[in-house]
Formats: sequence, C-alpha cells, structure tokens
Amino acid sequence: MIVAGEYPEAHGYAPLRAFAQPIYSGRRFIPVNSEFERDVLRALLEARRELAEEGLDIFVEKPVFDHLTPAGPCRPDFLIEARSGTTGEIRQWILEVLEFGEPEVHQRERLRRVAPLLTVTPADRNAAHLVARLSDAFAL
Repeated sequence: MIVAGEYPEAHGYAPLRAFAQPIYSGRRFIPVNSEFERDVLRALLEARRELAEEGLDIFVEKPVFDHLTPAGPCRPDFLIEARSGTTGEIRQWILEVLEFGEPEVHQRERLRRVAPLLTVTPADRNAAHLVARLSDAFAL
C-alpha cells in the first residue's frame, strides 16, 4: 500500500509512505491480519450470497484506520451492515475475529461505542455456521 499526498518539492502528488500488507487474494485487495482472518472473510463473502437469498443484504468493510471514540481509538476487524430487503431496516455490527482469545476489556469497550459487538472464533470458520450466527445477530 502506498500513501500519496501533495509534496511541495515534487510539484504535485508523490508517494509519502509505503508498507506491505497481506491481502485476501490477488483479485480482492482487502487487507487481512492473519490466515484465520482470511478464512473468516471468505466465509463472510459466502454468507453474503446465502443471506441475500433470504432478503438480507450484507455490506462488509475492513477498516484500515482507527475509529476515534470518547474512550480512545480502536480499529474493528470488520464493520458489517445488514439491510433488510423487506422492511428496509438497517443494522450495523462490529465483527471481531478472536483467533487467540478475548480482546482486552478496554478494547471491547471502545469497539462497543462504535457498534454492537459480534465475535467469531475458529469454530465459526465454516460459512454455514457464520450464516446462522449472522442471521441470529441481525434478526431483521
């Protein structure tokens, strides 16, 4: 990833910073933090198709910058928005990937200030299981 910006000496835009970041795949440049997070994203994308058949549109966002809350900054693993095709109701959730255990209490409090928190563990790696969890969580 490259951050570009105006640079006076370059008389226009120039690269300011660059860093390597693992991504979901060569066709989908979505940043991931681990192989488990890649598996969860794959399951989320599969779940999206299944839930769309039930009239539930799911939008997935992978934040690359912190959200500022009154309790301090936090960066959710995924922001999920569900929209009911029948009622038009919209709900947002944070999907936190727990590969190695529970997040810190302070981190959880910060995340909850952004949106309700839904956690996934290695048991949720399966798309069918994740579909059931999302359907229950959104209950639109």
